[in-house]
Amino acid sequence: MTEPVKGRCFCGAIQFEIDPPVTWSVACHCDSCHRQCAAPMTVYVGLPDGQWRWTAGAPKTHLSSPGVTREFCGD
Repeated sequence: MTEPVKGRCFCGAIQFEIDPPVTWSVACHCDSCHRQCAAPMTVYVGLPDGQWRWTAGAPKTHLSSPGVTREFCGD
């Protein structure tokens, strides 16, 4: 896969694009992630800076725990 991968929030206000390849991925099931996504687990991917970009909107941020900032769609 060499083409950019596009994604968005549910309502489409926040959109992003990533350039493969993904450096790492992890499935997390800690209490903080449970609350953040209202699901038993969530998956994160890692990319070097410059390999992803916001293409529409800007997410809101929340300091969920020491050293952790979560971004989300405010709509």
